Amino acid sequence: MDNDRILFTRELDELRVGLQKIQQFDRSKGEYIANVSLELDKRLKPVDWLLQQKGTNVCPFCDSVSEKAIDTLLNLQNERQKNLKVLEASRSDSFSFEKEKGDYKEKIKAKERDIIKIDANIQILRNEDHKNYKKFQDIFEFSGKIEHVLDNLEKISPSANLATELEELATKLARKRKTLKDLKEKFDKEYCFKKVSDAIANYVKILPIENRAQRRVLLDPDVSVGIRIEDTRTKSINFLYKLGSGANHMCFHLATMLGLYEYFLNLPSSGKKKYIPSLLVLDQPSQVYFPEDFKDLGKDNIDIDKKEKISEDIQNTSLIFEACSRFMERSDFQTQIIILEHASKSTWGDAPNINLVEAWRGTFKEPDSFNALIPRSWFG
Repeated sequence: MDNDRILFTRELDELRVGLQKIQQFDRSKGEYIANVSLELDKRLKPVDWLLQQKGTNVCPFCDSVSEKAIDTLLNLQNERQKNLKVLEASRSDSFSFEKEKGDYKEKIKAKERDIIKIDANIQILRNEDHKNYKKFQDIFEFSGKIEHVLDNLEKISPSANLATELEELATKLARKRKTLKDLKEKFDKEYCFKKVSDAIANYVKILPIENRAQRRVLLDPDVSVGIRIEDTRTKSINFLYKLGSGANHMCFHLATMLGLYEYFLNLPSSGKKKYIPSLLVLDQPSQVYFPEDFKDLGKDNIDIDKKEKISEDIQNTSLIFEACSRFMERSDFQTQIIILEHASKSTWGDAPNINLVEAWRGTFKEPDSFNALIPRSWFG
């Protein structure tokens, strides 16, 4: 390939020399026409006039007879005719070298392209040679290191007792590593937190939480004892107290409690013990929705906006009971939930697993109908 490049370079040099010769000849032709032929034509123009005066061997100036004068004029006329032919030819395309110059330029470009291709191929081969050289160098270095290691091994080869002791230590180390691996699988912190977050997510999907489809609860006591909320779309993480209303806070706390209970109740399935009460008490979870206004929903004179707000509050409160019912089913009814609530039965309707135990009501002004949670007699 190097020989081909040398040959192409030589041919390119020859083409460039040929082009320079044609260009130089073309310039010389132009200079000759401009400086010689045109000037010669100007000087020989009077010859025709002189011949037209007598046309004989008589001098038009002094009337003397002379053959030499007429011969000289005829020779000059002949030279003028030759010069006119040169001028006419200079104006025609046949006297131009543009075609030859164009052919040389095309050949030069083609030859330059061939040389560029050869240079590219040569560079590829050089790169490959460099890579192969680097590989051979690495192999030689690695072989030298192996030889050095083998030499050292021969010098420090352990005795039979030391070799046996090393083998026993290696066996013990393998057992310890296996035990550590089993413990890590059993008490994998990240895995446990993921399971907790997954359990909580089941109830976040049910409860009336803003943008609940992209909210995920994160618990990690090493980071914070508070509840952190991740936006699954933007991946931003914020503490619960920075997000939204009291209704959001209540729903996140309820979902977190139910999720934690579900996780702990499922521990026996992975060979672990559960240490969690079988009773969960919730005190007025619907308080954020002002259930005391529910009784106004049936009134005719109530404002439309207020009626829509009360209807929305009733629907949101019913989702609280639905989440608790779903928790009972998912945990195989291992836990009893007691809900102390001002909301009436209309808020949970026919929701499964929800039972009304007692409706405690009463005031001191009406002792006969007093039926509060704390007996009236306790007040003395």
